[in-house]
Amino acid sequence: MLDEQFARLMEGSYPKRQHYTARFHVIVTETGRPQARPVTLAFFVTDRLMSNASDYRAFHLNLLKASFNRLLKQPPFTNKDAIQDDLDFLEQLVLLVKALEAEQDDATYLGQDLICRLIRAYPQHTHLIDRDLLWFFGGDCLHYMPDEEIAKFQELDEMRFAAEDNNVPFSYENARARVFKLH
Repeated sequence: MLDEQFARLMEGSYPKRQHYTARFHVIVTETGRPQARPVTLAFFVTDRLMSNASDYRAFHLNLLKASFNRLLKQPPFTNKDAIQDDLDFLEQLVLLVKALEAEQDDATYLGQDLICRLIRAYPQHTHLIDRDLLWFFGGDCLHYMPDEEIAKFQELDEMRFAAEDNNVPFSYENARARVFKLH
């Protein structure tokens, strides 16, 4: 299926979008049994967003995809002889991306579990995950955030909700840059 998606990208049958690509061993479930093999996976990042809510969701989905692509370049995920736990983790990450894209209700809980699992099982890779994802998924992920950082994300959410209440356009990315003093 992933090869099929990449073929569609190369044919140009996807709308024009930015994309991330990564070379890695992925679980292929054509026969129902997972197996590892090299494949190129393309994650697409949308350019234009429709509303404040979709802007917020798309921003974090893009962060998740970028974080996932950074993870894929690290051992143990690059090993040809990856153990089943590592392959299962990658499979769960792919399912999380799909669940968020489909706006499934359980995506938040799956995200909380996977981010916490990443921090516990692969602490050496924690720096590859954008901190915004800890706030986005919430729950147990918040235990890994200092109070000062939580306060900034709360301020950002208050700004976003105020814009939604007043039906005013809101750029989450620009507001985030101001709150975190990135510009």
